Amino acid sequence: MIEQENDPIHLSKDEFALLIHQEIDSAYLHYLLDAIYQPFLLNDESLQISVSIGVTYFPYDDSAEEVLLRHATQAMYQAKQLGGNAYRIFDFHENHRRQRHRTECQHFIEALNRQELCLYYQPQVDILSRQVVGSGARMLEQRQGDPNRLPPHTVLEIEDIVSQQATRSLRAGTTLSNHQVQEITWVLRGQRISVKAKGQGFRVTREGEALEDGAQGETIRVRLSRREILEAMVIRHWHVAVAF
Repeated sequence: MIEQENDPIHLSKDEFALLIHQEIDSAYLHYLLDAIYQPFLLNDESLQISVSIGVTYFPYDDSAEEVLLRHATQAMYQAKQLGGNAYRIFDFHENHRRQRHRTECQHFIEALNRQELCLYYQPQVDILSRQVVGSGARMLEQRQGDPNRLPPHTVLEIEDIVSQQATRSLRAGTTLSNHQVQEITWVLRGQRISVKAKGQGFRVTREGEALEDGAQGETIRVRLSRREILEAMVIRHWHVAVAF
């Protein structure tokens, strides 16, 4: 313990602590650096000493006495890394951020070990084969409980809701059920649409009229002319495809 303010105490080897009961600024710290660096005579030889200073402020750094000293020591070693004859002030905001990060990482690891994590992702689907070929942005969210206790008709497989949309707005954390989603209507009856026909060695694009509504992957009837009606698969908004 330091009994009186402005009294330095020898900690170890070349380390000293100084308790100051007043607000200090960068000018005061530069003054300390310059004062210690002043040359002095020893056996008729002029010498100079450089110093590295670490500072922490109480009550902004609201820690126990031994922790305050450790924080000042950390700042001092940062000053040493700059080459010495410098000072550094302990960043308690950054320290709190790192502590929160370490705590969150530890909670994340514990949640993984307890299998409490659910993964939500945006699939990328091949239109014609309806196969999931990739995924986009992901969101990880923690959940606790027994999956067997989920409500009836809960969506369990992501493939079951590919190219579907929610029938209404859902709050975060809502369990998604089959009745809460529906196919997205990409083609409307009476709409002018683009019809793409392709086969071995040819590719043709024509304009047609949809004779019924259609969602992605569904087959609908399309009129190309008064007498020509064919069936085509909806591949995206206002576009259908015919394969030969």
